[in-house]
Amino acid sequence: MKLIPALILSACTHAMVQAPAYAQSVADCYQTTLEQPSRPDRIIAVCTEAIRGSSGLSRSSALVSRGVGHERNNNLDAALADFDEAIALNPSNNWARSNRANIWRQKRNYDRAISELNEILRNDPQFIGAYVDRGMVHQERGDIQSARADFQAVLGMKSSQAALEKWAKETA
Repeated sequence: MKLIPALILSACTHAMVQAPAYAQSVADCYQTTLEQPSRPDRIIAVCTEAIRGSSGLSRSSALVSRGVGHERNNNLDAALADFDEAIALNPSNNWARSNRANIWRQKRNYDRAISELNEILRNDPQFIGAYVDRGMVHQERGDIQSARADFQAVLGMKSSQAALEKWAKETA
């Protein structure tokens, strides 16, 4: 007789709906992107799992990292979709905008890339990476004067060396 209550308790415990446990966090996703840049499939897998367990700003950040994985796999359309969703969730996510601008540059849609980079600089005039990226777009278009102006703007900024090193590390 004591066995039946135990079986009922066991059945009820298994029937209870629990929130899914995700093994990968948004921090894991970001770390994988930084520490394993040559393994885009791993980045995509870790970040996809992190995205399943996140929402809002965290989800936006994980989408950026997964987008970087797609870009490294040369799947520009998947990367663009992730960056678009990241921006929809957090319109002030300048890292998503910066990466989206880079995709537009790779697709040779220079007007959209410049527009995206200008938006970043409207939001944050000290976002050094946007000046560097915009300078590269201008250079690819053959507008050497505008490219030079953007590169010189970076050199004229206070603490540009530290900011450039930070930008280079985060975009590597």
